Amino acid sequence: MKLPATNNHDRREVEDALNAFTKEDWERFRRVARYQLYRLAHLDPMDLLMDTAGRFIDGRRNWPRGELFQAVFYNAIRSVADEYRAEDAAKPYITMADMPSGPDGEPANLENFGTQELSPEKALEAQQGIDGVFAEFKDDEDVQAVIVGRMEGLTAEEVQGAFAITPDEYHAARKRLERWIDRQID
Repeated sequence: MKLPATNNHDRREVEDALNAFTKEDWERFRRVARYQLYRLAHLDPMDLLMDTAGRFIDGRRNWPRGELFQAVFYNAIRSVADEYRAEDAAKPYITMADMPSGPDGEPANLENFGTQELSPEKALEAQQGIDGVFAEFKDDEDVQAVIVGRMEGLTAEEVQGAFAITPDEYHAARKRLERWIDRQID
């Protein structure tokens, strides 16, 4: 059975065209790739080139007959870089406030990730501790306001304003929480 003819070059022709690129061609495409990867400094231009070439070889990208391969390859680089940017834009932003706190209270840095002290087990243990505190003070809305305020990084005044409690109620609730924590530690 004979396959129908397509208006695209086949894999062998694509491989031949890629192999025909000179060192200068690759350098020119590398500069184009570097330019196309603006705002994606964590990606290497050669990775973009190899991904684009791979897409032609495996058939995800086509080279239409009658088109100059260098022009098609250039447009494909732009298109693949656009895909990278769209994928990157879809990821959630991570700010310093999103970083877990280190032992000194400062946001943790990348060197701390993967250490035993920041393991998933420790995170689960911390969550269970937080759940225990909320269970202990389930009927004390003022203490819950203090806890939530601390978790959100709010000042005492911000907690008082957000939860409509007086300064005296805030300080009394903070003291109750601190005494309970001291009993748990002892």
